[in-house]
Amino acid sequence: MNVGFLSHDELHADLMRWLETLDKSPSADQMTELLLGLYKKITLYKKALMPMNCVGLLNEADKRVSDFSKGMKLRLNFATKCTTPPNCATV
Repeated sequence: MNVGFLSHDELHADLMRWLETLDKSPSADQMTELLLGLYKKITLYKKALMPMNCVGLLNEADKRVSDFSKGMKLRLNFATKCTTPPNCATV
């Protein structure tokens, strides 16, 4: 699943790198850095999917938008509008 800036595969790769580091006896500082980086990515991943969940499209996140029904496209548009900051330059 790709949410534009972050994918499930990228999260998985980070987790695998983190697990490999455990075998190399990292310092506490390195472990903290690894855990914070992984936490930030997971948090971004969840935030990106939250609007999809709110409009009932979380299970459709892997689907192409062109395959969505008209109602699904309307809900996706609503979720997008709710998460996009307003453009204050056009006043």
